[in-house]
Amino acid sequence: MNKREIVRKVEKHVKEHYRGDLHHGWPHLNRVRKYAVSIAKKEGADVFVVELSALLHDIAKIKHGPTIEFHAAKSARMAASILKKLGVSKEVRDKVYSVSYTHLRAHETSLHLVCRLLLE
Repeated sequence: MNKREIVRKVEKHVKEHYRGDLHHGWPHLNRVRKYAVSIAKKEGADVFVVELSALLHDIAKIKHGPTIEFHAAKSARMAASILKKLGVSKEVRDKVYSVSYTHLRAHETSLHLVCRLLLE
């Protein structure tokens, strides 16, 4: 499966789990993705990692709501699991995990630029 197919499958998965939360559902994720990808291209970042991270960084909020455990940690685990099922490399999964896990605490990772992009 190529990168575009993986992104489309992730997008489909996210949309299927979208439950109407206008702040952290599909409209938010798609807006964050557009901004993040645009900036990633200008900055020379890995667009694939950025796009996957943008789509998955709040997946726990969409699926389980804001009352669950710290959503960034849960989202990171869910993102890694989804990507593993799609055959995404461990290297990419680890980067998306790191971005998702720390997206509210951008200074805690070497991927801080990507994290800041997700704070929209």
